[in-house]
Amino acid sequence: MRLLFLAFILSCTRTIASGLISTAPSIPQVTATCAQVEFQYRGDRDSLTNTYLPPSRLHIYARAIGKGIPPDAWVQWGAAGAITPVPNKNGFFRTLLRGLPPGTEFAVKLTADDDPVTQRFSPPSKAVKTLEEALNPPPSHTVKVHRTDPRLNKQRVHPTGAQSVCVDVHWHHPHLPSDFSNSPFDTFFTVSAKYRDEPPWAICEDYRAEDYTIKRNCGHPVYSSLQYYHPWRPASAYHTVCGLRDGHNITFEVATYNCDGPGPLTEMTAPLPPKAPDVVRRIHVRDRTIYLDWVPQHSPWISGYAIYLGLSGMDAMKLLCYVPLHEGGSVDLPLIPLDMKKTLVIQDRLPLGWDACNDTRTIKQQQEIGVSARLIYGSESPLSRAPLNGWIVDEDKLRMKQRKNRGEWRCWRHIPPPTPLNS
Repeated sequence: MRLLFLAFILSCTRTIASGLISTAPSIPQVTATCAQVEFQYRGDRDSLTNTYLPPSRLHIYARAIGKGIPPDAWVQWGAAGAITPVPNKNGFFRTLLRGLPPGTEFAVKLTADDDPVTQRFSPPSKAVKTLEEALNPPPSHTVKVHRTDPRLNKQRVHPTGAQSVCVDVHWHHPHLPSDFSNSPFDTFFTVSAKYRDEPPWAICEDYRAEDYTIKRNCGHPVYSSLQYYHPWRPASAYHTVCGLRDGHNITFEVATYNCDGPGPLTEMTAPLPPKAPDVVRRIHVRDRTIYLDWVPQHSPWISGYAIYLGLSGMDAMKLLCYVPLHEGGSVDLPLIPLDMKKTLVIQDRLPLGWDACNDTRTIKQQQEIGVSARLIYGSESPLSRAPLNGWIVDEDKLRMKQRKNRGEWRCWRHIPPPTPLNS
């Protein structure tokens, strides 16, 4: 009796497993070598609403349709790739079928049963035909080099003895999504760089993880007001590149590829920022002024020097003013003493659900000045930092001085727009 009971349980389990995909799959998107397959799966649930299907459990079978091909000539088309849920359709999933022959009519059927004896399949899908020619992605365009976050662009020594610098590489692309949707039209990116007469090296590349998911490892989406009505489809991305040699010319290459193959390569060459300027600081207690002096660096690409104000030991920094190159290599800033008895006050908003609406706390934090060389196309050198040691910048007096001189003072309030170096 016990053996009969175990056999009955095993038979029920196999029957349930074989019917997990009981409806015919659909193929909504197809290219020359790839097809998107959507299906309904009634299987293991990791919550009340989410259904879980590991890629190793899904088996895809395909057969070509044509004269002389028997209707039972089904071929297992390898293991399934990444499996993602279909938005707004609970229990429906999609995967990507790769390596299809171009110009071929075919159909697919699925199963989630590993036992070849009791294996039951879903009904076959409607027949579709792959395209005759590959749909390779269009090239990236408007590749630019911008300044990176000054908090990341720190002074470091390159292995060659030069100073290491950082820049942001920006590019535009019409097929740039924020996430992958298991579509044949998903576009992947690879960014590489090379110096003159040297081999290129890879900076970043979108890759397939061990769990078959695709990771966006190359580029962060950039949103603007132009994408107000379509915020989920950003048109550009950027990637921060560090460890570059100061003052050298470098060529960046942005490559695109999709399921059908690679697209055109886009290149752009730009000069890298110089090393951080050598700054000498002098604080006059009587005048309550800090004098910053530096020797202007020799480069036809430098347009001026950006002056930053930050908190010592903290990731808090903002642009204070800008000194054009023709104004020389010095600036004076008004100061007030940091009275440790009259501390600075910061007001923070607490998360919703707290009893208090605001939280007021005091800090005793030293400030520092940073000076960075800015190039005409927008990139900047690493910062040369000068601590204030018991003083803080009198920003009210600084703004009054800027308004009074109407732009004639050597430290401007705004930086002129950069001259783009487009690809």
